[in-house]
Amino acid sequence: MAGTTQYFGVSYPTDTDYVKDGANAIETVADGFDAAVAIPTYNTQTGTSYTFALLDAAKVVTSDNAAAVTFTVPPQADVVWETGTTLTVANYGAGSVTIAGGSGVTITNSGATVAQFGSASIIRTGSDAWTLIPFAGGVALLSDSAVSGTTGSPSTNTYLSSGITYKTYTFTGSGSITFDSEGYVDFLVIAGGGAGGTDDGAGQAAGGGAGGYRCSISTETSGGGATNYEQPFITTIGQTETIVIGGGGAGTNPASVGSDSQFGYVVCLGGGGGGNYVAPSRGGNGG
Repeated sequence: MAGTTQYFGVSYPTDTDYVKDGANAIETVADGFDAAVAIPTYNTQTGTSYTFALLDAAKVVTSDNAAAVTFTVPPQADVVWETGTTLTVANYGAGSVTIAGGSGVTITNSGATVAQFGSASIIRTGSDAWTLIPFAGGVALLSDSAVSGTTGSPSTNTYLSSGITYKTYTFTGSGSITFDSEGYVDFLVIAGGGAGGTDDGAGQAAGGGAGGYRCSISTETSGGGATNYEQPFITTIGQTETIVIGGGGAGTNPASVGSDSQFGYVVCLGGGGGGNYVAPSRGGNGG
């Protein structure tokens, strides 16, 4: 007498009389295997919300929407999730994907979102307990929607490169910028220059040293060159990054150094003061 069991939505025989039911049992197993490994195994979503189903465990659930998207993991009471179930998400749209838990479902790392061209796995670790593990999808710049706030009144601008529109934030005074997604941000940080030295009475004076600078460029805009650039800045979720704009040096005797500038963990040193004719001294180093 044949019995069956459900595994990820497919029925498999567990007990059978192989003389009587062998052929049917083998065909059932084969059909189930074909369904599980069928290519492509995608579930394409273009809306702003979706609730996972049992058969999604054998697929990649994709998102493609310009607006923010929410994918929800339903509770065990609604879907009989197998032990160790893994749900895979890939985001092709500009809108970031948030993974939410249904009624009674706890998701560790639920603050993480899946940015455009990123992917993630949601792993079942217990009944109504899941862990979200996001993965980078290559070098992906954040969209402007990932910036949730600024202080310091930066000016903004846009420019077009290779058919993609980018946005810039330019700070001329200290402030901050807050990101609500992980991703890459190109930067240019310049420190304050040093003050010039006292002249010799004939109008000749030593200039101050230039402020140091650091900059990055993503692989998407580098065109394969510019090997002297640093890697883009990596943002953290919900983190407010400090912006410090260093001022130029003041005074002539002695000539003071410029102040350091900073963007998050990127710090540039101020330039040294110029040499002095009165109370002779050498100029300082550049930043």
